[in-house]
Amino acid sequence: MALANAFAFRPSYTWLFSLVLAAFADACMAQELPKGWHVPPANLTGQDFRRKDPGRFLAATGDFNGDGIRDKAFLLVNNEGSKLGFFVCLMTLKGCDWHRLEEMDIGFLEVMGIATVKSGKYETACGKGYWDCGKNEPKTLGIKHAAIEFFKDESASSVYVYDPKKHAFTPIATSD
Repeated sequence: MALANAFAFRPSYTWLFSLVLAAFADACMAQELPKGWHVPPANLTGQDFRRKDPGRFLAATGDFNGDGIRDKAFLLVNNEGSKLGFFVCLMTLKGCDWHRLEEMDIGFLEVMGIATVKSGKYETACGKGYWDCGKNEPKTLGIKHAAIEFFKDESASSVYVYDPKKHAFTPIATSD
């Protein structure tokens, strides 16, 4: 009991370290974003569906390429405010290896989101019977490491899986 009490009175600086780390991460993220793109302003991201996620379905993290390093994905707005972009930062020793996966009119920001998909097996849209599976379209999707879901609220959804042979992401429809 005396040993437990001795530790109870030691000041904890974990909260301070967490605060400094979070501030540093935010500063680094702002510097690393692709040139000409920025995080959407809060006045454009107040949709009800975004309240279900702490990142408001604007960011996702995970080891997307299977190298053991956490990568980042973002929905960003171009500096002109006319386009929405879906970007992935594969982390390297030199910083981000950026991949722009989608670009569309800014109006889609009201309904589009991203989320991390954990490893596992998932049924694809054609596997669910929405349409006949094409030649290179699987009925089930086996994900070995994290992937990214790009979705329209209460509508279509695709999972972007990294292909190391192509050094690119491949979208697989999971819902119509």
